[in-house]
Amino acid sequence: MKRIWIGLLVVLAFPWLALAQNVLYTMQESELGLFGHDNTGTTFKMASVEGRRVVQVIPSGKAPETKMSLPLEKERLAAYLKGPATVKLEVYLPPANKQNPERFFLGMADVTGDWQWVDGVFSDTKAQPGWNTIVFRTTRAMQRLKPDGKYMLYFAFFVEKDGTKPPLTEPFYLASLSSEGAAPAQAETPQAQPAQPPQAGSPAAPQPAGGTLYRMDKAEEVALLDNDKTGATFTLAEVGGRKAVQIMPSGKAPETKMAFPLRGEQVKVWAANNPVQLTVDLYLPEGTKLVPNKFFLGMADVTGGNWSWVDGVWSTPDPVSLKAGWNTIVYNTSKAMNRTKPENSYILYFILFREQDGNKPPLTEPVYVGEIKVRSQAPSQETGALLYTFADDAEIPLYDNDKSGATFAFSDVPGKKSLRITPNGKALETKLALPLSGERLARFLKAMPGSLELDLYLPSEMDPKPNVFFMGMADVTGEWAWVDGIFASAEVKAGWNRIVYNPSKAMQSVKPDGKYMLYFAFFNKTAEDKIPLKDPFYLGGLAVKAKVEAPKSEEVARKEAILKLLGKSNLGLLEEVQRKAFDYLWNEVNPENGLVRDRSRPDSPSSIAAVGFALASIPVAIEHGWIKSEEGYQRALTTLKAFASGRVEGKNGFFYHFLDMKTGKRVWNSELSSIDTTLFIAGALVAGQYFKGTEVAKLADQLYRNINWKWMTNNADTLTMGWKPEGGFLNDRWSGFDEGILATFLAIGSPTHPISPRAWDLIDRQVAPYGYIWSKAHTLFVYLYPLLFLDLRGKEDRYANYVENAMAAIYHNRCALLKSEFAKYFAPDIWGISASDYPGGYRANSIFGIDGTVTPYASVASVAFTPELSLASLRGMLTRYPEIWGKYGLADAFNPDVEWVGPDYLGIDQGAIVLGIENFTSGLVWKLFMASPYVQTALQKTGFGPDRSPGILNKAFAARLKNVPPAPTQDCKNVR
Repeated sequence: MKRIWIGLLVVLAFPWLALAQNVLYTMQESELGLFGHDNTGTTFKMASVEGRRVVQVIPSGKAPETKMSLPLEKERLAAYLKGPATVKLEVYLPPANKQNPERFFLGMADVTGDWQWVDGVFSDTKAQPGWNTIVFRTTRAMQRLKPDGKYMLYFAFFVEKDGTKPPLTEPFYLASLSSEGAAPAQAETPQAQPAQPPQAGSPAAPQPAGGTLYRMDKAEEVALLDNDKTGATFTLAEVGGRKAVQIMPSGKAPETKMAFPLRGEQVKVWAANNPVQLTVDLYLPEGTKLVPNKFFLGMADVTGGNWSWVDGVWSTPDPVSLKAGWNTIVYNTSKAMNRTKPENSYILYFILFREQDGNKPPLTEPVYVGEIKVRSQAPSQETGALLYTFADDAEIPLYDNDKSGATFAFSDVPGKKSLRITPNGKALETKLALPLSGERLARFLKAMPGSLELDLYLPSEMDPKPNVFFMGMADVTGEWAWVDGIFASAEVKAGWNRIVYNPSKAMQSVKPDGKYMLYFAFFNKTAEDKIPLKDPFYLGGLAVKAKVEAPKSEEVARKEAILKLLGKSNLGLLEEVQRKAFDYLWNEVNPENGLVRDRSRPDSPSSIAAVGFALASIPVAIEHGWIKSEEGYQRALTTLKAFASGRVEGKNGFFYHFLDMKTGKRVWNSELSSIDTTLFIAGALVAGQYFKGTEVAKLADQLYRNINWKWMTNNADTLTMGWKPEGGFLNDRWSGFDEGILATFLAIGSPTHPISPRAWDLIDRQVAPYGYIWSKAHTLFVYLYPLLFLDLRGKEDRYANYVENAMAAIYHNRCALLKSEFAKYFAPDIWGISASDYPGGYRANSIFGIDGTVTPYASVASVAFTPELSLASLRGMLTRYPEIWGKYGLADAFNPDVEWVGPDYLGIDQGAIVLGIENFTSGLVWKLFMASPYVQTALQKTGFGPDRSPGILNKAFAARLKNVPPAPTQDCKNVR
């Protein structure tokens, strides 16, 4: 009754509120039990502000985001669905606080059955001290909820500075939470969609599909911009005679970024210009000292709140030489970026930075962005192959319409000067006749057997469009005589097209000293008749292209090598793959200091993790006879001396993630990395145990003892991910279930600066919804890296058998790929999704963002756990995709969907192959690492003992959990 009277009182006192708003939470004491903190440590209690009873939000002071979760179901869900267009939250920010939240995010998940993300939005509200109404404009997905469902609302409050999120430490307050506004009846459009320019109908300036995505002249557009954690700020300004957005870099981030949405009508404009050319107008102020010269455009699919990388491209040209004043940055988008779906939502990332001497000094001065436009990419042809440019005044007298009434004139169309052909609207075929003799004929014959390629531009409003393309040839040396005619097989669209004609044998056999005419006919043919063309269209160049045979020698050599490989026994095949991977770690090195290149590029810096893998690989190579024992010992000694003597830059026993190959100094503004130092020292311990009783062993021991693990905790129990001299410790910690458990393990086992064993128990071991302890990254290397060194077979701690846990993760990884839309390229054997290069750069590829990229090292390095599946994958990859085999063996990654093979090898991935295979064949790396007394100490402190529990999870741990689903299995039955 009490709740009913409160509701009636609200309606009677404020009848407009009942009609306009739907109250979801009144922030009363009876509701406190529903509040959750989403693992951020936030607490909530009742308080009073300016005479109002409110909820006090008390941040943990440690989490980068302060969060609040609230259930939305039954009566609250019904109220929400009455007005789901916006959600409003009353927030009081105390004026006395040193730091109040500045960014506000609302997320939504469906918890009716398994937890499933719905979508999320940021608020555009600029909050001030005092009372604020934070408005969230919900997406279409957030408005289409099931009335009988169960949902969770997730609110995140935080501050973003210089690419980091300093934890909030002071309380703030919440009053009512409500929703209002009807859901739109049609598809969602951007909140501040820039108006599209009218399409020009003049044949002299066709604009069929290209248009302006952003004018950057309105505050509404500025509100949509995001700095992608780089600390850049955006302000509307006027510069160079026009309005523009000022991008003010943080002065600390190595890259300055501007992210902006692409959705609704914008996606349609984008798709209509396939292949897309995007241009960004950029103004550089006079006197700018540090001028950006590198420009990158990235794209991510954010449909339904699930972020998934699409691809990225560098500008054309790259690098760019900017001048003071207005410049135009041009991007020719990739195949993957052009495959947008009109119903999806995307984010574009405009990234700029200065690259000099292998470093990226942070930008400190503003630049300005004006209009961002798209148009169809203008095709390009080799100048030497052109028969006609269709842009040269000297060609005009040569054009003839062959009595079809067409007229010709030059015109500018998106991307290039072209020939405009205007049909007379009556002739069934529109024709263009061109003479072919002299130098043009010689060029034609030189390319035969080859093709003639004609660039054709069709305006989108053209109706009808030509759908049949004919080319004839006549001999006019003496009397007119027909040679032959051919049709081109072409499906055309609005924008640029390339029509390819393959001349017949008669056309290829004409006399070099003769004179000929080419006749091009364009028409629209239906089942019944030909329909006259009436609208102008455009030609951008006619070129010849010689038929190019693939270089047989390289192809044959590769095929022979693959056949030889596949003819080997399983152990023979694995050793060959392992040897090639080791060659990278042995050859891509500075022999004076032992630093190993991060990737196989001459200008690549060193990765200290790759150095660790190289050290662990030396005993393997000696045992296989690939190198002599003395060679291996001297390489290990040189490497460890460089680190122990201070020739490699570091602090408190930790070393910088990336180092200059020659000097050993920090590069790329990289961090003192706790995990990469861990991988380095793990490799050092392996080498130390192999060369026991030598200087190598002493140096490995010294380097381990030098590491001040306690310092890296920053006065907490768990390790931070790193430290930078510019800003101190990184906010993120190794507290999740991922590769960081190896760092935590070695930190606990330290003989000099151990951290508390509590850190092991603080690892977030989430089991639902997959039945095994899973990593939120959902990428395979996080499960493999610790187990490349730690031999945990037959062992369990208080939580799980981590080998069986890794096997479940491997099954999940494999099955997710083979059930994806890209399965046609891989089923039934090929699999492996992990961190690697991909067509757009480098990322931790996830099973929840599959784009067709496979990382061979992921399946091969898993061979100790899933030998049959891994060997089947290895043989399948080599059989179906022989192009992935090269200098150092298996390519780092490949994507058959976009016909891409990664050009670089990566040191850490090559290392995973060497160690993973060796543990399967001999267990050598496991034996050496586990022989360390420090590792045995850590095993004891973390509570490992014989595995006495059924299944993956420790039986006591499993008993504390509810409704644990079955884990993935090899047959994929338990993988959703």
